[in-house]
Amino acid sequence: MTKQAVHDRLVALESSANGDERRQLEDAIDDLARSLDPSRWLDAAHLRADAGAEVFEDEKGAVIRLRELRHNGRSALDDGVLAELIGRILGADRALAVAAITDAGGRGARTAGRALDELAKGDREAAKGNEISAIEHYRLAWEQAQETAGVGSG
Repeated sequence: MTKQAVHDRLVALESSANGDERRQLEDAIDDLARSLDPSRWLDAAHLRADAGAEVFEDEKGAVIRLRELRHNGRSALDDGVLAELIGRILGADRALAVAAITDAGGRGARTAGRALDELAKGDREAAKGNEISAIEHYRLAWEQAQETAGVGSG
């Protein structure tokens, strides 16, 4: 499932939400829509160096809102569906970091090592359910890979 598909699924969930949770869901949709802005992307797997960090930040905002809805306790939205969508966003962010690391190849072993370390930290945080921290580590991995490749991350 692509991030666009996650966005579309969130839009479909809007009719199931009510009041405050609808506003939170709309905010998550807006965050994800900003992250999908074509001007921030080179292609489906690569972010522009000057806009990539913003993509991760917007996705972090969407995940924060979805987590709040999950832990609301009174939400009409299915907890499992929200968890799945959060997981899809994490997977997409991890894939962005991996693509950047792969593109950097063997250049700058020390910096590449730091990128791989951040990726591993993100995986550990994701496994513990710390999605926000995981996204931050994936962003850092992406930035380290940009540095390794000799591209500024803006």
